[in-house]
Amino acid sequence: MDNKRIVSILNDLVRINSASIAGYETAADHAHDLKLVELCHAFAAERETFIESLNHKLIILGAKPEERFSVLGKLHRWLIDFRTLVQSVGDEVIITECLRGDEVAMQHYMDGMALNLPDDYHNLLLSHYKTIKESNIRLSRFSETLKVVER
Repeated sequence: MDNKRIVSILNDLVRINSASIAGYETAADHAHDLKLVELCHAFAAERETFIESLNHKLIILGAKPEERFSVLGKLHRWLIDFRTLVQSVGDEVIITECLRGDEVAMQHYMDGMALNLPDDYHNLLLSHYKTIKESNIRLSRFSETLKVVER
């Protein structure tokens, strides 16, 4: 696989993780349950480390990592829509949206892993994917706990 294609895949994942960070930070800002706030901050921090490792790989390839601010600027409209949604709903809807975002991120990682990437890139994507999957499971379990408490 040529380096241009690898760079494209890595930059796509940087964008996805930037969106995840923005989504989790917005969710933390509007969540009512303190445990949910903590989880959202932790998941945002995980995604930040993913961006750092992806950017490191981009630099190794001789590519310039995308500017975070330009990526975040493109997310501005999405954030406005998301903030409008979460301001008027409870934690369960916030969790649902976070889970949905994780599903989108996992699909991007699966798409990248399905390509013939060199082993070190594939293994990095697999590691990120597994962490997102574990976070998704933790959030799903928390959601079930929240439902039981609300009853």
